[in-house]
Amino acid sequence: GLPGTFKFQNEGGQFSRQPAIVFDGSDDVLWRLNGALEPGQAFTIFYVSLNDRNLGSGDLLGTKGFTLEQPYQDDPERTLWTLTSHGSRPDIFKNGDFNSVGSWSGNALGELSIGGSRGSSASAARTKVAEIIIYDRVLTKAESAKVEASLYERYFEFARPLDPVTILPPGGIIDESVEVTLSAFEENTTIRYTLDGTVPHESSPLYTGSFTVPPGTTVRARNFRGTTSSEIISTQSFLGPADALPVADPIIWLDAEHGLDQSDQGEIASWRDLSGNGHDFQQLYSSARPSAITHLPTGSPSSPQSSVSLGGYDHLAGPPDLGESSLVTILLAFQPEDTIFGRFFESYVGLNDYRLEKDQFRTQQNSIAEFELEMDQPTVITMVLEPNNGAFYLGERNLSFSQSAATLPWGQLIVGSKDSVSH
Repeated sequence: GLPGTFKFQNEGGQFSRQPAIVFDGSDDVLWRLNGALEPGQAFTIFYVSLNDRNLGSGDLLGTKGFTLEQPYQDDPERTLWTLTSHGSRPDIFKNGDFNSVGSWSGNALGELSIGGSRGSSASAARTKVAEIIIYDRVLTKAESAKVEASLYERYFEFARPLDPVTILPPGGIIDESVEVTLSAFEENTTIRYTLDGTVPHESSPLYTGSFTVPPGTTVRARNFRGTTSSEIISTQSFLGPADALPVADPIIWLDAEHGLDQSDQGEIASWRDLSGNGHDFQQLYSSARPSAITHLPTGSPSSPQSSVSLGGYDHLAGPPDLGESSLVTILLAFQPEDTIFGRFFESYVGLNDYRLEKDQFRTQQNSIAEFELEMDQPTVITMVLEPNNGAFYLGERNLSFSQSAATLPWGQLIVGSKDSVSH
């Protein structure tokens, strides 16, 4: 490729002793790594850049089918990009936070270019690349944590952010006591937990091995390294038979009173499925996480209740595929708010998508049924969906709609909306 310039970084008059390859944003690019990424190849890539701020756009890394794009923003000086792919569109993390600065045009990966795309000066990135590590497989979370920790130690002035604790088994209805285990991907950390639903702190019980909990127990756990703790507090609720649903065997059961993995500010990273099927809803983007709120409803019951509050781009994504089913019944319970508008729920089915909004229920083909949804009191919506047909109920009121043919299996369910709309 055209030559880059090898330089030591000069920061504040002192050398950091961290070398980097400097790409000028004009025509510098290095290519290619023959056979590194075959079509459909799974991979894990770690990419460390020592960027100045406001360097503009360009392709930091590229293949025939995928590019990692340098965003227009005030980037931190040091950035660790982690990319994982099972042979399709990669998941991208920027300093531990999920990110979307990339484009995907298929699985024809092939040759790899650094600092731009081959033959295109318009895609050149002005950046300083310190280290790139590529594996021809998807690393486990524990393996990725080890690699990232070593890169943070080498290039960053702070340690890698701690991952949430894993609590097993998943929560739900239990008839008798169960054995619970806690684990963390990082080494040299401590796990502290509570069994009464409170937030674990530095003086909470130290996890030293598995323990048993009876029905009616909420386990919350947090990872600690010194005075630093994981941002997200993990939660699993083990309910008793008295808490069971009146109709058994749902495929998904989300209850805002239980199973919310959230930060100290109430931002929800995961909403745990209580059905026992492991269909958790998650949000990897920290900027798109909904919030947990507690309020005292009017009337009965009079005790405080929890809700998941959606706003703007907030949403939680469920499992990618619910499998084949000839009929799906979905019930959604809403608490009253002063103003509610926008989209509450999406279900992608083949080429169509079902969207529950304040004033309409529609498919992607814009088959629309108008109705009024007054949210000045607790409201339950029932959606009964099947191929080529469906019914939508507000109480006993049947809100019918027209819809073009849909195909199964069902696609991913979304609480909130992936589109940038207020709701």
